[in-house]
Amino acid sequence: MQMGRWFGYRPGYVDLCRLFTSEELNEWFRHITVASEELKSEFNYLAESGGTPDNYALKVRTHPGCLQITALNKMRYTKQIEVSWAGRLIETYQLPMDKGIKRRNLIATDNFLSALGAHELKGSNFLWRNVSPDEICDYLSKFKVADSLKKVDLDMISAYIQDLVREGELTSWRVVLMNKKDNAEATHTFSNGLAVGCFDRNRADDTNWSTYYIRKNHIVGNQKDELIDLDDDLLEAALERTREVKENWEDKDYPAPEIVRQEFRPRTNPLLLIYPLNPDCAYKKDGKFIIDEIQRTDDPFIGFVISFPNSRTNIAISYTVNQVAEFAETENLFDNENDNVYDEL
Repeated sequence: MQMGRWFGYRPGYVDLCRLFTSEELNEWFRHITVASEELKSEFNYLAESGGTPDNYALKVRTHPGCLQITALNKMRYTKQIEVSWAGRLIETYQLPMDKGIKRRNLIATDNFLSALGAHELKGSNFLWRNVSPDEICDYLSKFKVADSLKKVDLDMISAYIQDLVREGELTSWRVVLMNKKDNAEATHTFSNGLAVGCFDRNRADDTNWSTYYIRKNHIVGNQKDELIDLDDDLLEAALERTREVKENWEDKDYPAPEIVRQEFRPRTNPLLLIYPLNPDCAYKKDGKFIIDEIQRTDDPFIGFVISFPNSRTNIAISYTVNQVAEFAETENLFDNENDNVYDEL
């Protein structure tokens, strides 16, 4: 990241810059970029909604993106922070490629959905209401994301859910099995008889082949997905609020999801969205299979998304993170010993 300064500070040299790095550093940089973008989104929301510096400090202090980017046994400088998922969207955009883990995630999802009973249709998708937090936490305990996806620690998220349930929040979940109705290249039928089309989510370039790293870090393909369980009256009020605080929203017929999470989604009703994913997207690059056939299976990958409402409480989960003191030291050295010559403004 330090050498990246040259791209902005050396006019006329950009076409000469080339960056050679490892897959590990590339993935770390992706983590940092995602966390930075999420913080910018938080700042934008707080500014638009009239937030105060106190609000800003709280959001930064409790941001899940502050989680460490390396293994605990490698961390030399650590401290405790409090992490909250209130008002946040959680996406499992890194999934293990291991066939056994992929299969276990599918079985866990199948068993979970089969136990939910009768559903209702929302378009082509399948919705269950009044799902207990115990059932949700049990499902999370059986699901595995990639080890590199530090911000989605399912044990910590389960502990957070249980803490808020004791405060009367997150008590009645909505669960949606998403179904790609048109032009699905892959399909799957669950043991409860629900047949779904799988969604295409392409692999990010230059990422480790042991992990299905979804491009752009998003499983959600349409912002409206996050609103699927909410009543029309609530969405209309949220849309009116969105147009009050956001510019250039007049041409959209749905509210901003972050505003819905922060101000409108009932505190008792978080949402779990489950997406079956076309496995070929994980195995291909530029339209060609990269993974050997013996390592592939036709079963879909399962990804999910959790939309957490805001909370009245200050409950957060304590976590140990890296202070990255060595990076701070590098920053100081650059500033103190910088010999670059910049054009006069």
